[in-house]
Amino acid sequence: MLKAHPPKGGNAEVEARCMSFKHKLFRRLAVLVGIGVVAAIACESPGATTPPAPTVAALIISPKAVAVQPNQDVALMAVGLLTSGDTAQIIVTWGASDGTIGNNSVNGGRHYAHYSNANTGTFKVWATSNPGGKSDTATVTVTPSAVEPVASVAVTPAQASVDEGRTVQLTATPKDANGNSLSGRTVIWTSGDTAVAMVNGAGLVTGVAAGSVTITATSEGKSGAAAITVAAPPPGGTPDPTLLPVATTAQGPLTAAYGTLNVLRLAAGSWYPDPTTGVKIYKLTSGTFPTSSSSWYHDYAEGGDEVSLPYDGNTRAVLVNGSGYWLVDFTPGVGVGNARRLTGSFTPCHDQSFAFSSNPATPYYAYVSNCSSVQRIDIRTMTAAPGNGWPVNNETEAVWLQQSESDAFFTWMRGPSGPVVVGYEPSTGTLKTQMVSNVDQPQINRNGSVRQVAINTTPQEGLLLWDFTQNAIICTASGDPGPQFNHMAALRDRWMGLNWNTSAPHNYDQFLTDCSNQNLGPPASANDYYANGNWNQHPASLDDQWAIFSTQGGLVPPGSGYLAPGGMIFVTASGQRRLLGHAYNTSTNYTTYSFVRQSADGRYVLFTSDMNGSPRSDVFLAEVPVR
Repeated sequence: MLKAHPPKGGNAEVEARCMSFKHKLFRRLAVLVGIGVVAAIACESPGATTPPAPTVAALIISPKAVAVQPNQDVALMAVGLLTSGDTAQIIVTWGASDGTIGNNSVNGGRHYAHYSNANTGTFKVWATSNPGGKSDTATVTVTPSAVEPVASVAVTPAQASVDEGRTVQLTATPKDANGNSLSGRTVIWTSGDTAVAMVNGAGLVTGVAAGSVTITATSEGKSGAAAITVAAPPPGGTPDPTLLPVATTAQGPLTAAYGTLNVLRLAAGSWYPDPTTGVKIYKLTSGTFPTSSSSWYHDYAEGGDEVSLPYDGNTRAVLVNGSGYWLVDFTPGVGVGNARRLTGSFTPCHDQSFAFSSNPATPYYAYVSNCSSVQRIDIRTMTAAPGNGWPVNNETEAVWLQQSESDAFFTWMRGPSGPVVVGYEPSTGTLKTQMVSNVDQPQINRNGSVRQVAINTTPQEGLLLWDFTQNAIICTASGDPGPQFNHMAALRDRWMGLNWNTSAPHNYDQFLTDCSNQNLGPPASANDYYANGNWNQHPASLDDQWAIFSTQGGLVPPGSGYLAPGGMIFVTASGQRRLLGHAYNTSTNYTTYSFVRQSADGRYVLFTSDMNGSPRSDVFLAEVPVR
């Protein structure tokens, strides 16, 4: 599905897109809860009547239960929810059966309080909303302090080397006076120089810049240390997701650790280490860059390239959207700059109407549909670059613009609802079309030596595979109630996704070029998801290609048993599951979903995040480790 931008077709087009969205929404809800869903939703044109004032439906306190020692501070949070599921703007009153509550604060609808008690026992702490009168209670158990004090802390390894942008795991073991290990003790990690290396609360060290640094672990006033040497990485390298942690069902987002990074306040061009994996994540936008905007985001999860290949040394361009479409230059180790807005005949006429070149020989080219033609432009000079089959004139509102490896073959759809799917071969100037009345979106076969488009049909989420050379549909797959073809990652001769028609936590699957479906096994990462395959890869086996997955909306998917809930997960058909990190995106607004998308060379992954529920969204690049 495409974002609901104000269309040129008037209210009829708005209503048509809404009906398509409603059908998918209710069908997926029915799969999730296992029952039929009957409902009615009205799509209103501008000027519709104002809905009634929202009602506070619930107040939720977190954590629900916690054990501490006497006088140890406990941080509690309460959030009011409207009937719509959005955060309510309320006043919260705190109370407790015993002990002290203080240091209250509010941030973005989240209400915080700090509780402590000098007595031992089990105590209740509650929060009540005004208006609404909703309440919730947490249980705090205060236990006596440990008898054996910490006498020393051993850190292993005592010495280690790490490249810039890479990580090394340290372990701290508190010990008593007899050298016995003590469990359950709090350990605080610190870096002697954060400009050289950073360390998170779990002892994961991330190299920042070449140099030497001491990493210290402290428990109950006793410390141990490790000597870390950070080396500059070798030039180039091959992206290798196997250097990332294996994804597990236990890897939820570490919101407390993420909060200490204060990502919302980071300047554009800054970076932070993912709290779980240590992967370097660059912040590309802010409230003032590339220009003033309340939020920035990017288009969808699959399609054309939104991160260019390096076109000037190590510098790449990235497409972002907020106050119009902008190109932003990104240089690792330097930051962001050279922001320029796409205007005039270079303005994309819709989301999914722009793609950077995937050809390493021409990384400075991009392709844009401006509602009258599809043009090739030079992003260095921001001028048209005609020739070699470009421009393609008389193509009004070309959307889902995307191409195979090295810009060999392009596809797009005429209008956000079709029904005409276009295939175009620039080297020969050959253009063909396929009429599909129930088309949802086309997905390219990224193999540059073939000319194939997988067409997703609606409402059954079926597959039609169009062979451009034969100009024929060569195979089909029926979709629901079997494996559906939707939100897939487009790879070479493969389209990978997950089958939400299986029992939760579902299984990953893939479609082949004969339209057969292969079950890749559970657990998957969500019920509703997005996948991406923009990385052009050439492994010995096609089943070793990496796709990347993210959940559709919200910090984590509803339900349990999912793989790395809320994570950005690399997946292969051969069984690899690796966690890149978490987007920390709580948004349930389609426009600002995470929509993970790889660069064509696999070095970076683009995503949108509201930074764990902040008032704004920004665009980020995660750096994939290389070997």
